[in-house]
Amino acid sequence: MVIQLQNIRGKSTEQNALLSKQSTVVRIIIKEMIVIMIESWIKDNFYVPQFGETYRGSCPKCKRYNTFTVSRDLSTIKWNCYSSSCNYRGVKTNLDMSIDDVRRRFKPERKEHNRNVRFNYDDSLGYSYHIGNFLDKYCINNRDIPVLYDPLERRVAFMIQHNGENIDAIGRALDVWRKPKWKRYNDINNSIVVPFDASPKSNLIIVEDIISAWKAVTYLDDTDAMPLLGTSLSTNNLNKIWDTYNSVTIALDKDATDKAINMSRRIFVGVDKCKVVALELDIKDMSVEEIQKRCLR
Repeated sequence: MVIQLQNIRGKSTEQNALLSKQSTVVRIIIKEMIVIMIESWIKDNFYVPQFGETYRGSCPKCKRYNTFTVSRDLSTIKWNCYSSSCNYRGVKTNLDMSIDDVRRRFKPERKEHNRNVRFNYDDSLGYSYHIGNFLDKYCINNRDIPVLYDPLERRVAFMIQHNGENIDAIGRALDVWRKPKWKRYNDINNSIVVPFDASPKSNLIIVEDIISAWKAVTYLDDTDAMPLLGTSLSTNNLNKIWDTYNSVTIALDKDATDKAINMSRRIFVGVDKCKVVALELDIKDMSVEEIQKRCLR
């Protein structure tokens, strides 16, 4: 009797294993069918962009206006809803490439060397409440900052201007996992001093990034700011300093003290005053009182 029960149990275990395998296969089939249905629905209901294009419109899932994008990059199409309560997204690869796409893929690109080429951002950047929230996070109350939002990569993009034209942008990722954290959209090799297209002030402060630069000029009187953007002092920056300013403050965090001292030696050759301020925090993370206390002459 015991042996008979063991045999029954053995058969039951085999049956359960078989049912489990069948259930897994069914789930995979259903998942693949759902993916195929979604892709087919996307094709039937939306304009599928050509290489390098982006479509923007209402989300098919949450129906919110102008929160949904579909973009095409060679053989990959991506769709995404930027509503915080929806977050509908997907990726499809190995799309059939048209002859024009193939030509674009293998046609060598010509890089413009004009230092002031206008930056075309009309199809990728726009206005969003994320901008205000981001500036409020760093206590920057300055309506003159030219800043837009990149919905595809969720970046706050600080525009770089020359003679009233946007020639580049520096994007800061809002998501901690996105790499790189900072992005140059046009990579123009210009020296950057904020505010743009304004008469030079008496003092210049050199800071780490574009956020710190705008915060410095917002709360320091008679001061322009030059962001290093994570690099050393370039020849363009050095020439700009020598040609324009006589009083310079280098305000970097204490980990970059050696870097700041080496910069000050180069800068001092062409200016009357140059001092180094070693900070515990970047200026963007300091209070207004701390900035004025540490950086005012």
